[in-house]
Amino acid sequence: MPNSKSEQVNAERRRLAFRRFMQTRKLSVNGWAERAGVSESGIRSFLKAESEPGTRVLQKLADVENVTVGVLLGEETIPTDKTRGEKVLPKLSSARRLDIPEIEMKAGMGPGQLPDQVEHPKEMWSTPLGFFGRGASDLIIHEVEGDSMLPVLESGDRVVVHIADRIPSPAGIFAIFDGHGIMVKHVSTVPQSKPMRINVRSSNTVYPPEEWQVEEDTIVGRVKGVIRRF
Repeated sequence: MPNSKSEQVNAERRRLAFRRFMQTRKLSVNGWAERAGVSESGIRSFLKAESEPGTRVLQKLADVENVTVGVLLGEETIPTDKTRGEKVLPKLSSARRLDIPEIEMKAGMGPGQLPDQVEHPKEMWSTPLGFFGRGASDLIIHEVEGDSMLPVLESGDRVVVHIADRIPSPAGIFAIFDGHGIMVKHVSTVPQSKPMRINVRSSNTVYPPEEWQVEEDTIVGRVKGVIRRF
């Protein structure tokens, strides 16, 4: 089972994509397993988040549906052939895309909202595979609430957070956890502090800056981008 937060999110992303593929193709566990010549228990364990099937099992499941393993796990899409109105396998020249999960808990800027934990994704957002560079598999999306980061971020924005980048050096905008909720702030390290302390600052000057002691789950990740409606 995955241990780190990023591994949990990646596993949940793959599981959600796998489940959606089954729903789209109207596949039953027993029927698909029988056609592929694999055990039903492996599929059921994957859907229940108990374990992940091996590479050989995934390849057999993909082969009988004429897709790649990447399509099963949401790492590739099947482009539409407009000339025939059918689905075709992605070609090497096709633009590959990455699905990024939007987490159910919101990033409450200011007092924050109460997150339980990283749960099942609320929605999946799609982006070109190389858009966010290396480490794109460790991205999640949070919805922003509040006015503490105006004018940089507005309530209703979605921030793209790189959960594997949790060290604020260089300084930047980070999603952080204050023990009660998730918020988005400017974060920098306090020079020569041991154990590490951070400066936490809002864009909106109504909110005073703070200095925090860093705990294990204080920093969720670095903000890599924002999705906004005009």
